[in-house]
Amino acid sequence: MLLINDLFYITGNICRSPIAEAVFQNEVKKRGLQDQWKVESAAIIGYHTGKKPDIRARDTLTENGIADYSHTARKVRFCIFKNKHKNFIITTFYYYCNSNYSLGFLCSE
Repeated sequence: MLLINDLFYITGNICRSPIAEAVFQNEVKKRGLQDQWKVESAAIIGYHTGKKPDIRARDTLTENGIADYSHTARKVRFCIFKNKHKNFIITTFYYYCNSNYSLGFLCSE
């Protein structure tokens, strides 16, 4: 069976992307499709790596009936983007390409 991978990514991975991951995982679970989907979230910049989602994100999930979600922020560590996506991210976040933050995942492996 084909496994569909879905990655929600944003700058820090402690608020919006974990909410998206949790909601999507919840919908997949409701439909009994866990064996067909792999749902994750990650950051493009690792300054929140290892942290739990922001309390506001956790509260929002709980208020909407999603209480069994566990997450630790992580940075994307593998090359997953097509060239057009790489170019968009590099153009949008050009500052971080030459700073203490690494966009090394944009390289080819």
